[in-house]
Amino acid sequence: MKYLSILITFSLLFLISCSQEERIIDQSNQNWKTLISTSDVNNSIKLIEQPTGKIIKEDIFLEANGELLGSKVNKMTEFQKKIFLFMPEIYKIEVVDKDNFKRFSTIDFAAEKKSPTGICFANATTAYISFGNDSTVDVLDLTNFKIARTIKVGKEPFSIVNSGNQIFVANKLDNTVSVIDTRTNEVTHTIKVPQVPLFLDVSPDGARVVLISSGTGKYDAAETKSPAYITLIDIATKQILKSKELGRTGINPIEQVPTALASTTSNSGFVSTNEFLIRINTLNGDEITNMGKGNHLTLSYNYKRDELIIIRQTTKGIEGITANSLTGKQIQKLYIPQNFISLIPYQ
Repeated sequence: MKYLSILITFSLLFLISCSQEERIIDQSNQNWKTLISTSDVNNSIKLIEQPTGKIIKEDIFLEANGELLGSKVNKMTEFQKKIFLFMPEIYKIEVVDKDNFKRFSTIDFAAEKKSPTGICFANATTAYISFGNDSTVDVLDLTNFKIARTIKVGKEPFSIVNSGNQIFVANKLDNTVSVIDTRTNEVTHTIKVPQVPLFLDVSPDGARVVLISSGTGKYDAAETKSPAYITLIDIATKQILKSKELGRTGINPIEQVPTALASTTSNSGFVSTNEFLIRINTLNGDEITNMGKGNHLTLSYNYKRDELIIIRQTTKGIEGITANSLTGKQIQKLYIPQNFISLIPYQ
């Protein structure tokens, strides 16, 4: 059970949400900004310049809206100049304008007590929301920010991504991935995958879905431990191309507790675990490389700077770095408050 709190607190922070927006790399600014949500008394969102650590705004939401957030923000996602603030503990998503951070909309699931954990933007007008404590995906109309439809999937859909008009949902307790066709908003395929599927991403060429499963015994001491796995799913055929234990010499897949997945460039992907940073080949799944030991809490890919953002626990506390998106080598240290909850680049 000791890793469950880590997984819930940190892994959901950087679940990859897909977007059809143009991705432009800009590394011209040596100093850049991040939004970091914290678990202080007021559950604030701080605007912080990196790597200097200068706090530009102590609580950007409070300053813009004249009120405090109602709960911790476990995840932040940007789409079309809006930032979605996930507060699963109170069953809400606050949507704010990126430029001035004023509230644009509040999406409230309290009546059903559904905890939103993931979002995927299939097009400019439609988003799909998964709920970690339910068995549904909600279709969100982005023109009026109303729920248009609810789709039944597997138990505890942990993460959600899309490629084109195909939505993929990792169902943690069913050991399946549901595939939704956005043209009909119906589940067209249910793919059986290795135990406890958690993290999904799409390969850089858009041809494959990458899935990381944790295996059993990582969250329930009564269960027998089983290995973590990497699985590649062909998007066109919905068939599994490769399923391989997430391990190699020196990396025991049975002991790995995956905390995040990020696909970057040149068929490279990275998986953070409680013991290692691991590079994987998202083309064929065959290459698994140890990029360094450490208790890696989470990571994400900052496509705006073509860099990894890695958050890890050290003897000195929580530490953040940026790293090369191909080699995983450290570029610079980041300033991360010790009451850190989630982070998103803000440029």
